[in-house]
Amino acid sequence: PVEPIGQTDRIVIRNGKFVRENQPDRPLRFLACAVLAEGTLALPHAELDEFVREVRRNGYNMIRTHFLDSALMEGATEPLQFNPRVLDRFDYLIAAMKKNGLYLNFDLMTSWIGYTPGQPQKNRDPLKSFKHKIAFDPVVRENWRRGVEKILCRTNPYTGTRLIDDPVLAMAVGFNEQEFGFWERYDEALVAPHWRAFLSKRYGTIGNLRKAWGTAADSFRSFDDVPPFKTTFAGPMINDAEIFRNECERETLEFYRSEMKRLGYRGEVTGFNCGKSQTYNMTRLHAPFVAMNAYHAHPNAYINRNSSLSQQSPSEPLLNSFRGFVCSRQPGKPFVVTEHNVTFWNRYRYEQAFATGAYAALQDFDVLTAHASPVNFRPVHQIQPFVLSMDPVAKASEFLTFFLRRDVTPARPGIRIRVNEAEVFAENGPKGGLPTEQALLALITGVSVEPIGQDGKTLPLRRGETAFRIGNPDAVVVNRAGYSSTLDNPAASAATVIAQLKKRDLLPAANRSDGRRRFESETGELYLDADARRIEVNTPRLQGICAPANSRVQMPDFEVHRMSCGGNLACVSLDGRKNIFDANRLMLVYSTNVLNSEMTFTSPNMDTLVHIGKLPPLLERGIFTVAIRHRTPEKLRLYPLSFSGKRLKRISPEKIVGDKAFFSADM
Repeated sequence: PVEPIGQTDRIVIRNGKFVRENQPDRPLRFLACAVLAEGTLALPHAELDEFVREVRRNGYNMIRTHFLDSALMEGATEPLQFNPRVLDRFDYLIAAMKKNGLYLNFDLMTSWIGYTPGQPQKNRDPLKSFKHKIAFDPVVRENWRRGVEKILCRTNPYTGTRLIDDPVLAMAVGFNEQEFGFWERYDEALVAPHWRAFLSKRYGTIGNLRKAWGTAADSFRSFDDVPPFKTTFAGPMINDAEIFRNECERETLEFYRSEMKRLGYRGEVTGFNCGKSQTYNMTRLHAPFVAMNAYHAHPNAYINRNSSLSQQSPSEPLLNSFRGFVCSRQPGKPFVVTEHNVTFWNRYRYEQAFATGAYAALQDFDVLTAHASPVNFRPVHQIQPFVLSMDPVAKASEFLTFFLRRDVTPARPGIRIRVNEAEVFAENGPKGGLPTEQALLALITGVSVEPIGQDGKTLPLRRGETAFRIGNPDAVVVNRAGYSSTLDNPAASAATVIAQLKKRDLLPAANRSDGRRRFESETGELYLDADARRIEVNTPRLQGICAPANSRVQMPDFEVHRMSCGGNLACVSLDGRKNIFDANRLMLVYSTNVLNSEMTFTSPNMDTLVHIGKLPPLLERGIFTVAIRHRTPEKLRLYPLSFSGKRLKRISPEKIVGDKAFFSADM
């Protein structure tokens, strides 16, 4: 039964995990439903009630709001002029969430124009973006401060409580993907005085700066001659630029946290949930938890003509986007995935549940949020990237992810990579992403990255944990469409460390990992063969594969004998804590590919879009034969389900052999 959120159910952090204040010894995991505020808050009260109940029925226990600021500014002519209807619907949504036990992960600001009039997508001028201005412009800070206060510090008429006091508010992010403030163009004239003041404080005299910068500074007669701050500086100038940016970001993050504390918030706030370099690990050095976004196959122009999207599978680059999460995870802190997706129209998005959901469970991530709208009551005319509700493959992935987070055994905290602040900001320091050979270890055992501040203090190692210094980092690339990722070294290998782990009995001798293209988790439950584009999950309650056509597998309770096209084919126990063999109810999932009707591309590779198409969706046909081992195989029946969960027909076993029931189906 669903229990409402009570006054003693506040979320706090204990021993590096989220817990309820009244149950400090029971760590919580959240599966969050990302809500695009503009559409959801257009629903009337009755539909909001049903929407929240549907979110809960789909297995979510948290909602993440996105672009609430721009929704509240609908129709406004002045800053902070909130739309009364949208504000009322938000209040009602919060009340419905409380009744249904759904916590809130809140973007305090999402829109690059904040709480000001205008449609954000039509105001994409990076020179005016608040994402960099908030570090320097008091007017922008005041807009953030007053907007946040106006939302959080008024009494909700449906709960009788201010949201800032309400336990439903579990956590907050100061400004979504704020790193883009300096990744895109920015107002150099605004930043320049702060940059020069930083250099003056750092060096004291222009002579000292000329000595440090060498010939690049020969012409400087005063700090006023120093060129505006640029992220593209080279040599010793780039070190100062990185230190300056890092100081601005840390101060901005502290601004968010201190302002929320001043307003009376008892929970935790973080920020900078996109950057994966060591400089951003330092930005988050004192953050109470880490939040991060990452995508595999992000379209470069959404659904517009000639928008392109990679057709590479997540398994081929060894789950690079997932490893990007691990490379920003810090020991002793909860880790929150605020956005992830193997994005439509990538043909391998059936891998998402295993590539992200299973490995997030292995790493014991605290919050997982697929972006966006897996539950949606607004009309949708086609499957779109970032609107998951009409994509059967995305829905199947979320279904499997729910159970994977229950069934996959977390790895021990095996490897800790230590990164020293002084080294990061030294000339030629490790400013990039985690080295590939170290990041690959996240496919085997628990991995975290510990940033060490100027005081040199480190956290004690946990039992069985081994610490390494960071190696030579890899480059971090930024896609201006909305994400960043680490560029792997194709020659990298984790074989040497794997051999050490086996020698120390920290990894079973029979572990199948070769350190290059094949990786098996220390638990033996997850196996990745990148060259075969194959991921296996083998737990007592969930067994299956993501693999190309004609793949086969034999697991303790589940066998695949035929698979006519690539997909995810898995068997899940729905029966509490019972394993597949003993369960009274099982779910068989075969997820292939889905496109829109009349969807067209420039080539058969389907990487470049011509037209997005329309509903109904077209499912790639698949034929499979499986065997399920069960205590009463003769009683097993298959019932194909509609998208709404309605049984369509009944399929009896083809044959019974011992304790195995064999089924074939043509989808």
